[in-house]
Amino acid sequence: MKSCLSPAFFVLFGLLIMLAGAGGAWQMTSDWFQSRASCDWPQTRGVIVWRNALPRKGGRRGVYSGYDFDVRYNYEVKGKTYLGTRYDWNATAKSKDQTGHLLVAYPPNSRVSVSYDPNHPAQSCLVPDSFNPNSIYSSLFFSLIFCFGLFCLFLGALPQRARWKSTP
Repeated sequence: MKSCLSPAFFVLFGLLIMLAGAGGAWQMTSDWFQSRASCDWPQTRGVIVWRNALPRKGGRRGVYSGYDFDVRYNYEVKGKTYLGTRYDWNATAKSKDQTGHLLVAYPPNSRVSVSYDPNHPAQSCLVPDSFNPNSIYSSLFFSLIFCFGLFCLFLGALPQRARWKSTP
């Protein structure tokens, strides 16, 4: 059986899929490392400037899948003021009750403890080491996507007769 897809298609498709898989796995893994490192970050005092609960749309029909806690806070490191936006390292949507508790716990102008990266003080969070363990599954998923791209690349690199053996 002869294929209508050229080896170049498999190579290019494989490279694109590998790139997407590697990028997703890198993002998830780097967030996990940042979450773990944030345990050792120094802390400073900050002030909540603004906070809100934003509905998160998900799925094909745009159904709301929960809420994101959107927060802005000012903090100072070595005389320079920064604006932080990260509450925690958990990227999953929160329930209406969880978000409601956060809105009450962090009213505007309230003082908070801010953990910041001493090497990059603009990187901060209010709750260190709060990475969702379910995100490890996302990293594995992206790794599988990378492997699929590698398989496609391998198919494209095989000689034509080894790829599609014809029967007499």
